[in-house]
Amino acid sequence: QGYVTAVCAGSKQPDCANPIATGSSSGELCIWNGAGYKKLAKINMGHPVLAIHWPSPGNIIVTLGHEGGEAWMERITVSSLDTIEKSETLPLRAKKAGPSDVFDDVAALLDNKELCLWVEGWSAPLRYSNSRTATAVAIDPLRRYVAVGEAGGVVRIWWGALDGGPVEHLVPARWQWHSGPVRALAHSGPLLLSAGDEGVLCIRNQEDETTNFIPRFSSGFRHLCVSPDGNLITCSLQDRGCLRW
Repeated sequence: QGYVTAVCAGSKQPDCANPIATGSSSGELCIWNGAGYKKLAKINMGHPVLAIHWPSPGNIIVTLGHEGGEAWMERITVSSLDTIEKSETLPLRAKKAGPSDVFDDVAALLDNKELCLWVEGWSAPLRYSNSRTATAVAIDPLRRYVAVGEAGGVVRIWWGALDGGPVEHLVPARWQWHSGPVRALAHSGPLLLSAGDEGVLCIRNQEDETTNFIPRFSSGFRHLCVSPDGNLITCSLQDRGCLRW
């Protein structure tokens, strides 16, 4: 029902080497066997699915609501690939929702100019203000920072955000190469990848502040996705192209 609005690959499991989760505009969340595209499970979330994150085999985090409008995040328990059920609503909500990200026990949801961040065990999420509308977010897998891309091309690095200290004590680092909105952020190991409308992939080493560039893509970027081991990168482009290397 509806149309597909989100796709996420899960980690390898004993009975399925490549499980896939899809979400739809009608609120349907489905689990598939990627090898034969057999539907294994289905649940109706009751609201449009904006994004799906599968941080661990038994745990799916779904962002529900409307892009640019109200949105929130819910946890789905995966007892097995054919048995999934709603578990809880996370304490993350946005009035003007943008992209979201999840890594391990950390969840991030953009709300207009704000980064809304929550770590399991925190009593409430923390909010970090950015200068322009936030357009992309990525949690560092080494837990050093959270990166936020802005509409004006700036990437802000919120070092120490996962420590849970006072928000007013944090001053983010700032880096800019993009001339327009940062469309996608992702990590490949310790490296931060960023992409926008220029058709150039930027590879940033945050430790020594050096950047390498892969130019000449056929159009601007829409999405970036990196495999868990960091060895494969997949991107979707604005001309509807899709590349993997």
